[in-house]
Amino acid sequence: MSETMFDEAAKKLTAFGVPIEGRSGEITKEGIKARYEFNGEKLVIEVVERPFFMPVNMIEERLAHYFSSMGITASPDQPQS
Repeated sequence: MSETMFDEAAKKLTAFGVPIEGRSGEITKEGIKARYEFNGEKLVIEVVERPFFMPVNMIEERLAHYFSSMGITASPDQPQS
């Protein structure tokens, strides 16, 4: 992911009600809390809290769909439970 792609994704997420401020931090929406970090090449998002009824793979699918709509391939690094 390029700097330009990150900036564009941050603008779209902020417009969607998920403010991205800086290259790392926390985001919260609808009971989901995640940490993010962008190192200039790779964006890592770690889900740290979620409603018990919402599996992590559902959250990952939503994120992957969002990023793919911008032409960015998202892939989980590790399986989560």
